[in-house]
Amino acid sequence: MKRKHLLQKYNLLKRTPRRQTRTAAGVKPGVIEAVPEAQETVMTVMAYDSNEKDILETVVTSIDEVAKLAKKWNTVWLNITGLKDVDAITTMGKTFAFHDLAMEDVMKLHQRPKAEDYKDHTYIVVRMPHNSPEGLAELEQVSMFIKENLVITIQEHDGDSFERIRERLREGKGRIRGTGAEYLAYALIDATVDSYFPILDAFADNLDSMEDDILNNPSEDMLQVIHTVKNQLQTMRRSAWFTRDMLSSLLRDENFITEKSENFWRDCYDHAIQIMDMAETFRERASGMTDLYMSAVSHKMNEVMKVLTLFATIFMPLGFLAGIYGMNFNNEVSEWNMPELQWAYGYPTLLGVMVLAACGMIAYFRIKGWIGK
Repeated sequence: MKRKHLLQKYNLLKRTPRRQTRTAAGVKPGVIEAVPEAQETVMTVMAYDSNEKDILETVVTSIDEVAKLAKKWNTVWLNITGLKDVDAITTMGKTFAFHDLAMEDVMKLHQRPKAEDYKDHTYIVVRMPHNSPEGLAELEQVSMFIKENLVITIQEHDGDSFERIRERLREGKGRIRGTGAEYLAYALIDATVDSYFPILDAFADNLDSMEDDILNNPSEDMLQVIHTVKNQLQTMRRSAWFTRDMLSSLLRDENFITEKSENFWRDCYDHAIQIMDMAETFRERASGMTDLYMSAVSHKMNEVMKVLTLFATIFMPLGFLAGIYGMNFNNEVSEWNMPELQWAYGYPTLLGVMVLAACGMIAYFRIKGWIGK
């Protein structure tokens, strides 16, 4: 089975790695740089009040529109998709007085999940997994700013785990419309954390299929698939680890989390721990598949060697008999006579003896359990 087909079967075909930008040594901190091959920037706003049934959901073209909406509505959520428009993102940082280091981290896509307090605003980084038809893509960095009545999320590309949050806002169900920006931030982070569970469940199903394939057909390409699974699970575990630390730091921040929502944040913290444990369990299971693969290959090789050995053993006496009667010594000048050479039934008799010897050995091997069941 081809390696690419195996990766597609287990939903593990990686996308082309995205070029990650890192700050060069000696560069002035807080410099915002463009992201190579970034998607077009699209800004959407959802604004709502706790005492109003209707909400505002629209696409904006400038940050000034968002600033005006933030003065009018109780809670405003700005979602930015795509990092191509560096000027718009820079303007956003200046308009809302976000720290330069936080703005730099928005464009550096190698950040680990973290939470940073800048007194008048909080900057949070989470990593969101995507399970696309092409396979499990790398974890997407999502930056989040929380300031007073404003929540800003910044994504690398289209597609996220926030659609249910949008539906809850549109329908006005639950407590999300009656709370402020801090609870909205919780809902967004909780949706991001929960998006790991379906992918981990898919990993569990894939591991079961991999075990069956290893036992039935341990092809050499399975080693590459096992290695890919281990790397992806390790990446997810590391992301969950940092997410747990990020949530732990937020839970210790009394100025950020209100007493009413503390239990919800703790629940999100527990989910991060569950994800970390599941990823570690599956990674250990994938590591054990290497031993299973080696055992299956060894067993398969032993079966092949057993068959070859049995054939060689069966033909050994046949070759001995054929060699004895193939020496062609001249009986007329030798004192040792081989009367069968002149016997009319010598040839068929020798063939019969060979057949009986072969059948007898096969019957003996079967009685001993070396062949058959």
